[in-house]
Amino acid sequence: TTNNNNNAMRRHDQKKKNNFEKVDDYTDMVAAFLKDDVPEGVSVTCCAWRVINDKFSGVDDSDEKDKSQPPSQPSVNEQCRSLVRKMKSSYESNRWDWDEKEKWAELETKAMYYIILRNAENKVVGCTMFEVDEEGKQLVVYCYECHVHEGMQGKGLGKLMVKGLECACSIAKVKKIMLTVFKDNLAFQFYIKQGFEIDPYSPSNHGTDDAAYEILSKKV
Repeated sequence: TTNNNNNAMRRHDQKKKNNFEKVDDYTDMVAAFLKDDVPEGVSVTCCAWRVINDKFSGVDDSDEKDKSQPPSQPSVNEQCRSLVRKMKSSYESNRWDWDEKEKWAELETKAMYYIILRNAENKVVGCTMFEVDEEGKQLVVYCYECHVHEGMQGKGLGKLMVKGLECACSIAKVKKIMLTVFKDNLAFQFYIKQGFEIDPYSPSNHGTDDAAYEILSKKV
């Protein structure tokens, strides 16, 4: 499951407000909310990007480990980046510029929150990035990315992360999730099945039917 979002795709630039940050201590509530629905062998963590290194500093680390040797696997942040990079071909096929520097600048900010799914080997098998943003005069949970590793697709992880976004809405006291997705992305139909609809801000609702993407939203 993947979706794509880029500042160039947004209807217009707006001042961002992160209401979720006011309840930063509640990020563990998202993980707790999802706990009973997580498949066996998968763990879930929700945290602000700004503390991601501290949150996972103990992963795959022990006193017995030879510190002179390189880590056995990439950091959690780099594993999330690797999942996002899989969108590069979709950008190129839709004639959108893929700029990694710009992408990381967009996703790795103080306002961004991650829901991260890991398997028993502590490898990231799914992640979604979101922030509380302002669309028009309404605060929403805006999902920037949502990805599931190919080997774990079809196991309900995408649905799990959407449920996590709904929980974030409840915590932040907002009533809408929004995201941007390419029309030719298989995730488009996945989101429709999860109750998303084409948002009034989407290009197709403004006479731009040839746009490569739609803006979808779900009221919660």
